[in-house]
Amino acid sequence: MSKTNPARFPEQQQMLLVDNQELFRAGIRRMIDVLGCCRQVWEAGSGEAAVSIAESRKIDMVFIDSVLPGLDGISTAVKLRQIQGSTLKVVLLTGSGLSPVYKVHPVCDFDGYLTKSSSASEVAEVIKFIYSGKVYYSPELPSSHCDGDVRTREGGFDLLSQREMQVMRLLAQGYKTADAGRQLQLDSRTISTYKRRAFEKLGVSNIAELVYHALNCGVLLAPT
Repeated sequence: MSKTNPARFPEQQQMLLVDNQELFRAGIRRMIDVLGCCRQVWEAGSGEAAVSIAESRKIDMVFIDSVLPGLDGISTAVKLRQIQGSTLKVVLLTGSGLSPVYKVHPVCDFDGYLTKSSSASEVAEVIKFIYSGKVYYSPELPSSHCDGDVRTREGGFDLLSQREMQVMRLLAQGYKTADAGRQLQLDSRTISTYKRRAFEKLGVSNIAELVYHALNCGVLLAPT
């Protein structure tokens, strides 16, 4: 494989790869090394480890698995942005076996969406897209269309009320019940009620299952 001209990419970037599979991280790292656009690549096998790295080091871009043990990928990405600031570029990695969907939506203003079966050339493409000010959607995803409609006919999301969807968005972004209440100007008991009703409609029992279910249904919950 020939080395891509590093002049096409921002120089001296520091990247963080977050995935619980060491072999997968090694594969992504090799792709990035070939591009010649990074000064340093850090690796983490969990969300907690990623947060620890971000607290002590400058990170320019993160590739993060949407489903992680412990702290899930989306909540981790939210924390990383809080630590590093809004300039942090976030690429969300998903499985390729997503069911047919009607729309795909951005969550937490992520900069790129890749499937875990992406090729080296697609990794190069996502970096170029992001640093040209665009959001990248892998062609392997069910749809690259994005708009403000957060409803889908799959997985029970069409059964949620507007307020239930707002609560699910905030919880999926890593907000605690009390924090979500402050955002929506509701007390914690009311938030817990909306959460319980929404979880029953969606058939999930915790935030990690919510995120995984949303991804499998092709719904990436958009921020309010």
